Amino acid sequence: GVQTCALPISQAVDACVSVSTHALPPAMRAVADDIHVASLIGLGRIFEAGQHAAGALAVSAGSDPWAQAVAATASLRVLCASGDLAHAAQVLADIARLAKQAHTPLRIAWARAVWAQALLRAHRQGDARGELTRLTRVAASAPPLMRHVVERIATEAARDLGTTAVREGEPLAIDLIQRVHGKPDDRRA
Repeated sequence: GVQTCALPISQAVDACVSVSTHALPPAMRAVADDIHVASLIGLGRIFEAGQHAAGALAVSAGSDPWAQAVAATASLRVLCASGDLAHAAQVLADIARLAKQAHTPLRIAWARAVWAQALLRAHRQGDARGELTRLTRVAASAPPLMRHVVERIATEAARDLGTTAVREGEPLAIDLIQRVHGKPDDRRA
C-alpha cells in the first residue's frame, strides 16, 4: 500500500540534500543544487537558496556550458524570488548564451519560465506576455512537464492576479487560496 511520510516538507528538503553531492560531477551537482534551490525558495528560505546557488556557480565555473547554465538557473531563481530583476535579466542573458553553446534549447526555456513568473509578480504583464509567446512556441514540441508549466504560467497571466504573488508550487493550492479569499466567510468558501 501507499505509505505517508510524517516528515514536514522543510525537513524532507533538508534530508534530501544531507547526502553529499561533492562527489558528483559538476553537471549532476548543478542539477541537484538547482532542485534544492527551487525547494528552498518554495519554503521561503531565500537566504539559504542564495547560498546554495552561489555554491553551484562556484562548482560549475570552468566546467561545460550546460552545467554552468543549470547553475546559473539556480542563481536566476534566487534573483527572481528576491525581486532583483535587473541582475536576473543579466543572468538570463548568460543562460541563453550558455544554453546556445551547449545546444540545449530547453535549458533556456526553463529559465524563461522562471523569468516569466517573476515578470508577472512584478506586474510587468507586457514583458511577461512576450516571454509567454516564446515559451508557447517551445512548449508545442517540448516534453509534457514543460508544456504543463507553460500552461500554468499562461493561466496565471490570464487571470491577472493583481497583488497575489505568483509562486512556484501546486496550482491546486494556489487556486484554493484564491477561492477562499474571494468568499465573505469560511462557510461559503
